[in-house]
Amino acid sequence: MEEKQVLEPARSVEANRAQMRFVTLDLEGMLAEDHPARAVWAFVERLDLGEFYARIGSREGSAGRPATDPRISLALWSQATLDGVGSAREIERLCAVHLAYQWICGGVTVNYHRAERLASVAQRYQKEPAIPERSIPSQPLRMT
Repeated sequence: MEEKQVLEPARSVEANRAQMRFVTLDLEGMLAEDHPARAVWAFVERLDLGEFYARIGSREGSAGRPATDPRISLALWSQATLDGVGSAREIERLCAVHLAYQWICGGVTVNYHRAERLASVAQRYQKEPAIPERSIPSQPLRMT
């Protein structure tokens, strides 16, 4: 009769999804050069957003939290519109999990309340354009 060998329990690395971790991301390097989010950002950068900046109450040399750059807000809603997203909560979720939205934010936190406020501003300007006609570039956007 053959003796059975008793094996010690196998050692393996188990998943620990509750473990907190710090992740280093190179957003610029991770987003493809031809991703549509880059075209959205390039378009927004070419707009004259002086009126948006003029409405920001937070100023250099004064106390208070800085405002989110209007370019980020406009680019997020533009990208969301292209993706068929109209919900502030969904934009908040996408900013946390989707690379293109994270790239647009560039490390700036966008929560549901901020995204909802952006939506209300966008709705307010449906009859009156939020982007003055004179600020839209006359030359077509080219990605090189």
